[in-house]
Amino acid sequence: MDPTGTPLNQITLHGTLHGIFGAIVFSLMPITCFVYLRRFSEDSEWQSFQGWTLGAGIIISAAVLLMTIAIKLPGTLPILDEWIGLIQRAAIVPFMIWLLVLA
Repeated sequence: MDPTGTPLNQITLHGTLHGIFGAIVFSLMPITCFVYLRRFSEDSEWQSFQGWTLGAGIIISAAVLLMTIAIKLPGTLPILDEWIGLIQRAAIVPFMIWLLVLA
């Protein structure tokens, strides 16, 4: 990944791909939770996972939304700029725990 603040004309191919694939992954994490939530509500064997899946989906969605605001509108909410790494982990960690438990 290129350092934060790298001018657009100096971003490497690797940095560009990292940004594109990162956006795809972070967009699909909450979607995955909500798709499975719908499936879990239909299958009685998996209904015990509904609450955990809903909770994970909400937390991940909120973190992705905050992260998107911080990245797209830097300086709008200055406090977000300092906490972007923690916000990113707030999306990744619940998703990975949910995925581990589901697996």
